[in-house]
Amino acid sequence: MTMGHKRPYVAVSGLGLILLAPVFGTGPSFRPDATVKGSSLAGWHTLGDAVWKAQNGEITGTPGPGGNGGWLVLDKSLQDAGIYASFRCPAGCRTGVLLRAEKTADGMKGIYVSLTEGDVATYRVTLDAQGKELQREKLRPGGGQMRFAPPFDPAAPARGGRGGRGGAGRAASPVNLPLAPPEPGLHTGDWNRVEIDIDANIVRPFLNDNGETSGGVADDEFGRFGPIALYAGGAGEVHFKDVSYKDLGVKETPP
Repeated sequence: MTMGHKRPYVAVSGLGLILLAPVFGTGPSFRPDATVKGSSLAGWHTLGDAVWKAQNGEITGTPGPGGNGGWLVLDKSLQDAGIYASFRCPAGCRTGVLLRAEKTADGMKGIYVSLTEGDVATYRVTLDAQGKELQREKLRPGGGQMRFAPPFDPAAPARGGRGGRGGAGRAASPVNLPLAPPEPGLHTGDWNRVEIDIDANIVRPFLNDNGETSGGVADDEFGRFGPIALYAGGAGEVHFKDVSYKDLGVKETPP
């Protein structure tokens, strides 16, 4: 079977072939609507205390005094989307990607994929009008072959573990592979790659081409339609490059 994607895929039978994460690749698995080349921040605006600049092919976010964070927010709103970026975050810094950043009476709410050392996870978050985080809660598990999760049932037994493929359950690779798989997890102080797919009410992050990790169920009440935003906080500058996105579904709202 021939696949038309830019990255090679591991061949397996059945439906798993469709949903298997790309491996050994560089760049997004989708054809972007736009890619930020790191020479201009046109089409984006800032929120919060971080200072953002674009030069030499990179976007740099510098936290404000005391490590106060801030956001670089896309001027375009999306619902179902694919997002890709390379990023570098030194020890002590905090970074991540906000999706469906929907305005509220007091600020914003949305789905936040944390890409911080010791905190690679996906949350529902609320922010105040200055971009300060007020509340966060981990998403309930969801992902894998699931496209749409049913409503939460409080009477159902709790299910632990990850909401998708990959992660701690990955089997050890044979030592004689012609190509070594990428090192799993977040590489602090080094370049990382992340691709995030949010479709219907499922969000799937893929970190460093090692399979889906830390995804979950993005119910409509958490944010339905809004911009993407990059975050910089904590200690040290956060660097992004090759930031790309694709609108996977048109959303119309009444005037």
